[in-house]
Amino acid sequence: RNVEIQHILADGSLEPHDHAMQRLIDGLKLPAADLFRSRRALVTEALVRRAARIGYVNLEFATASVSSVKKSKG
Repeated sequence: RNVEIQHILADGSLEPHDHAMQRLIDGLKLPAADLFRSRRALVTEALVRRAARIGYVNLEFATASVSSVKKSKG
C-alpha cells in the first residue's frame, strides 16, 4: 500500500509524517544522523523519550498489572 501519513498542525496545515518525526528529533536535540543507529532507531528513541515525558501512567493499574504478572509466574 502506498499511503502517505500526514499530521494536522495547530494552524490546520498538513505536515508529512517524515517531517513531523524530523521535527521531533530536532526538538529533542538528537543527532540528525548517527553512524551507529539507523533513522528508524533515532525515530524510535525520540518517540520513547516524548512518551516518557508526556505519557500518562495510571499507577493503580500499573501496580495491579505487575502484581498479576508476578503471581502468574509464581
